[in-house]
Amino acid sequence: ALGAVKVGASASQRLTVSNVGELPLLLSSISATGDFTQAGSCGASVAPGASCEPTVTFAPARGGNRTGELRIVHDADGSPTVIALSGVGQDFSITAYPSSLSAPAGSVIQMSALVGFEGGWSDPVSVACSGMPSPGRCILAPTTIVPGGNGLVAVELHTAGVTLASAAEQGGPLPLAGLLVLPGAGLWTAGRRARRRRLALLAAVVAAATIAGCGGGGGPTDTARPASVAPGTYTITIRATSAGVEKTATVSLRVTAPYP
Repeated sequence: ALGAVKVGASASQRLTVSNVGELPLLLSSISATGDFTQAGSCGASVAPGASCEPTVTFAPARGGNRTGELRIVHDADGSPTVIALSGVGQDFSITAYPSSLSAPAGSVIQMSALVGFEGGWSDPVSVACSGMPSPGRCILAPTTIVPGGNGLVAVELHTAGVTLASAAEQGGPLPLAGLLVLPGAGLWTAGRRARRRRLALLAAVVAAATIAGCGGGGGPTDTARPASVAPGTYTITIRATSAGVEKTATVSLRVTAPYP
């Protein structure tokens, strides 16, 4: 049993093969199966009273319980000698829900990603997003997942840039998604001071939206639509990295023509 090992790492143990007979022990082969390999000092034979030490290495390909065997073929009774090997692979994964979607240009798409842990992986996982063409953007919250939590990541795909003029065009209070991408607003944060900053920002944004949306008495109102992602099919990649290991989930995003 070689214990728990992270995917991408390995652990080794030495095994002693002793010849307790009176004649040389002839070795035809020593081999390992599964996520296990062997190498060592055993040659074609072991002299009477001598021994050799092959080394078994466990490098899990995926998480969970992993098994294999060490097989020693020799000329003594009971050949081949088979030794059961076991270990636990520690791993994490990321999955996007859904993995394929379609939306008109200028829209905000809300979806999710799930980080899962297996075999006792203990390091935090950082998540990032790429592949959204300009002027669109991909927003993740949170950007760090700690083992033991629910592993859920909220994902917003914005297929257009956001301006105060375009927000004011819709009139009324701005939705949360709009606040998330306004310049300087950043992600929704907790804390009393942060709440005061958000309220001040919200008041300023709503005031600006109201002023921009008022008619009469002033100059022309800028109600031009913000630039949006060109129609087409794009591959969005959500990356999860931890302890030097990277996993990815891809989303096929089809952007159609904007609503009139």
